[in-house]
Amino acid sequence: MNESQEKNSTALLEALLFAHGGEISFACLGELAGMTADEAATGVHLLAQEYREGRRGLTVIQHQGGCALGTSGEYAEQVGVVGRKEFSEELSRASLETLALIAYRGPLTRTEVEEVRGVQSSSILRNLLLRGLIERTGESRGEMAHRYRVTTDFLAHIGLGSLEELPGFSALRADAGEVLAAVAAAAGAEREVS
Repeated sequence: MNESQEKNSTALLEALLFAHGGEISFACLGELAGMTADEAATGVHLLAQEYREGRRGLTVIQHQGGCALGTSGEYAEQVGVVGRKEFSEELSRASLETLALIAYRGPLTRTEVEEVRGVQSSSILRNLLLRGLIERTGESRGEMAHRYRVTTDFLAHIGLGSLEELPGFSALRADAGEVLAAVAAAAGAEREVS
C-alpha cells in the first residue's frame, strides 16, 4: 500500500469510527471499510499514531479486538465541563421523545429510533446512555445494531415499578408495533424506487 492509499484508508477508518460513535470490532470496521480485520487494525494503529504525534484533541481507544474514538486525556478538564453542563440541563424535547419511544416500544436499534423520528439520533442515545436512563441489551443483530431499552433507574426516576404502569402502555405498545412496521415498509419501498 503506497502512502496515498494509506492516508485514504486511515481517513476512511476515522470517518467510520466517528460515524459509529462507539466501540466497534476490527472485523466489523474492516467489513464496513472493505478490508480485512488485520488491515483495519493496522489502519487504526496508524491513525492512533497520527493522533499522538499531532497532539490532537482526539485519540483512538483500543481494547479487546476493538476500538473507538475518544477525547485526549490532556483535555479531560475542559471536556468534563461539557459533560457536566450536559447533565445539569433538563432533557430536551428530542431526548424525551426518544426516551418515550424506547419505553413504549423498546428494545429498539438506533436505526429503528431514527426511522420513527426521521432524524439522526446517535447523540441523543449517547446522552441517555450516559445519564443511565437507557442501556444496551444483550441482544443485538450484529455489532452495528445495538438494541436499547430503558433502565430501572429510569423507572425509579419517574416513580414506576414497571413499564406496564406507563399510561396507555398496552395500547400504545401495540400501536407502536404497527407504526414501526409501516415506517420500515415505507422506507423499503422508498429505497426500491431510488
